[in-house]
Amino acid sequence: MKKGGGMMPVFSVWLEALLLVIAVSVDAFVASFSYGMNRIKIPTSSRFLIDLICSGSLVISMLCGTALGAVLPQEWIRLLCFSILFILGLIKLFDGMIKTWISRRKHTKKQLSFHLFSLHMILQIYADATEADCDSSRTLSLSEAAGLAVALSLDSIAAGVGVGANSDGIFITAAMALAAGFLAVCCGEYLGKTLRKKIQWDLSWISGALLIILAFCKL
Repeated sequence: MKKGGGMMPVFSVWLEALLLVIAVSVDAFVASFSYGMNRIKIPTSSRFLIDLICSGSLVISMLCGTALGAVLPQEWIRLLCFSILFILGLIKLFDGMIKTWISRRKHTKKQLSFHLFSLHMILQIYADATEADCDSSRTLSLSEAAGLAVALSLDSIAAGVGVGANSDGIFITAAMALAAGFLAVCCGEYLGKTLRKKIQWDLSWISGALLIILAFCKL
């Protein structure tokens, strides 16, 4: 009985980490897929930078969540974790409509100058990842990769706080996020390049469903 009781928390930590990592890696896969389809190259250095920023944002937000969890009552923590993950999951379920709305709100056709922390630029990249290639060079530079990573990290930050407030698997999640994030970028770009016919995938509902499942796991 002791062995079974000891294994369940370990399994729960690994399962929670896996669900979270898959949920936050879907956007990176879809963005890289779009780059591959549009024949925009993502150099290895840019891949690593995207992975480091996205994974780092997730881990830092989880640490913030852990710090928050240390000062709040346990019942509040559970409610906070559930609320953040559930609301974020619902938003991700309707992500396609949100991105379409943002795309339609673009009022300028002139070329945009790149500013790393420009909210306007981040929202445009969020709606259409290929907007990060600001100079139309067909290659994602390090500065452009940083902008893409910031846009991709928006969901990770919220989810990380929600999970970190009631989680013991930060280091496991960090290792899995680094591996999964890099694989998502590489595989997404490769698949996009190999497909001759351009298609649009809206896989955000997968992230939404996983985050909602994760929310109920926190109750």
